[in-house]
Amino acid sequence: MKSTTSLKDEIYSSVLESIFRSEFKPNQIINEKDLIQSSGYSKTPVREALIALCNDNVLRSIPRCGYEVVRLTREDVENMLRARYLIEGGSLRITYNKFTPGQLRRLEQADEECTKYSTDIWKHWESNTQFHLCLLAPAQNDFLQEVLIQTMGRLKRAYSQFFWDRFEEFDLSADTQQHHHIIQALRDQDRDGVIELLKKDMQLFGDIRCVLPPYFD
Repeated sequence: MKSTTSLKDEIYSSVLESIFRSEFKPNQIINEKDLIQSSGYSKTPVREALIALCNDNVLRSIPRCGYEVVRLTREDVENMLRARYLIEGGSLRITYNKFTPGQLRRLEQADEECTKYSTDIWKHWESNTQFHLCLLAPAQNDFLQEVLIQTMGRLKRAYSQFFWDRFEEFDLSADTQQHHHIIQALRDQDRDGVIELLKKDMQLFGDIRCVLPPYFD
């Protein structure tokens, strides 16, 4: 028999996946009783999963009503992209000349995966996430990795919210076209070039163009 914790994690992932796939839409109310009936799980793990989703700002608890799916705004997206730029750019400013051959190869593999899944939105997204996590690897900072994973998860929600019905309009390869240039700049140990390419990589999110701060010293 599965533990309550593992059941909670299953329900958490299931609700999150439904949000990614726009089955639960922003501002929609999720009713605990309905979720119990549809999932077949007992009340305790369902409630624990919903509370965890509230703690992660995916849902908002509304007393005597249910759980509302949090709507992300364009300002939220821009702030998350700026946070990513500061995290990744700040790390690369220090580690641009410290990438090992193995770490550069892992970047190449992640980029190859992005190209491989250029028609599969979520596999492409996960490959892109891995590429950017690899950029943080030389910093050897688990906290930065955790923050980036959380930020990419929220951006994934935003992507589904804003563009789920229009994915066919976007060329998925366009959002990773700077990757091989970034890798080459790392091989050349070109700090300014790496950060400028990273900036270009992040400035366009779907059809949301984000103004990022100038290069920081």
